[in-house]
Amino acid sequence: MGKSNFMRKLLMGLGITAALSLPVSASASEPQSFLEALNSTNLESLNNFIDSADNINVQGTNGRTALMLAAKEGRLDIVQKLLAKGAEVDIKNENGGTSLMFAVLSADLPTVQALVDRGADVNVTAKFGWTALMVAAAKGYTDIAQELLDHGADVNSRDVYSWTPLIRAAFAGYEPTVKTLLNHEQVDINAQDENFATALHHAATNGHYDVAMTLLLYNAKKELYDSFGYTAYDRAQIQSHTDIANLLVPQINQ
Repeated sequence: MGKSNFMRKLLMGLGITAALSLPVSASASEPQSFLEALNSTNLESLNNFIDSADNINVQGTNGRTALMLAAKEGRLDIVQKLLAKGAEVDIKNENGGTSLMFAVLSADLPTVQALVDRGADVNVTAKFGWTALMVAAAKGYTDIAQELLDHGADVNSRDVYSWTPLIRAAFAGYEPTVKTLLNHEQVDINAQDENFATALHHAATNGHYDVAMTLLLYNAKKELYDSFGYTAYDRAQIQSHTDIANLLVPQINQ
């Protein structure tokens, strides 16, 4: 799966792309101004109405809440204001995305910390099986990945394609994130996706020498075959990544 395809599916899965308006689940007493600001994604207007809103957890277009919107835009000030007023951290939008996932996607470590400190579930899965840690791994947000791991994120969680956070990070070539994941005592370095490819297979395919080297230093198995009968060495050879192929030469050929 190409980078553009999986990131497109990530954005769709978290409900960030444009969507048709859904019926608003508001109480009858909810100030219309608050709803209008929420549905128009006008953060400043929304901020002005938070104090007077009867239900700050109301869900508007695409199922988003004010907390999701503030987290997505990296507005820690509004996030803190909403949390102080009792905003629920684990509400999902129509595609299963949570405020924590939006904060991760925005590379906003302080907001991530604020949400997990409030008890946000770090292992919630959105559409396609994505978790907050998968988002961090796919984007190479190492500090955020560590924060999530420190709060109990499942290092071996799998999406609908059986990709793990490690596979995501290796595929994209984010060596610091790969190393952070490998330092977790429970990581499965040889986890295989639906095509039986490992993180090492993906690093070799995409020419990520530093990632391949790090995986080997952590004792990744280089003799495993994918469903097409290829080892990581074979993939490196096919893609003409000679430097990586030299790391992966089968023992029998040495």
